[in-house]
Amino acid sequence: MDGKLNWIGFLFLYIGLFLMTQPFSADLRIEALANWTTVFIGFLVYFVGVIFGIFGFLREQTPLRWINLAGLFIGIVLVSIFMFLPNS
Repeated sequence: MDGKLNWIGFLFLYIGLFLMTQPFSADLRIEALANWTTVFIGFLVYFVGVIFGIFGFLREQTPLRWINLAGLFIGIVLVSIFMFLPNS
């Protein structure tokens, strides 16, 4: 399979983003996953995806690397928003 690093990065990035947004997106929410532990696990999965995505971006010349780059920046924006949320 061409671009293994990019594919692994793609899966981990977007699964991590999905898990990180569970408490906030009412349309996609799965009630069993809507807690802060899920956000933390989502961040860890996202972080692994970032590592694979960066190495895939640098080593493999596939179109998927640009999609991974977009996911990386979306995650940075989400994490930045989480830093400024009030504690409840």
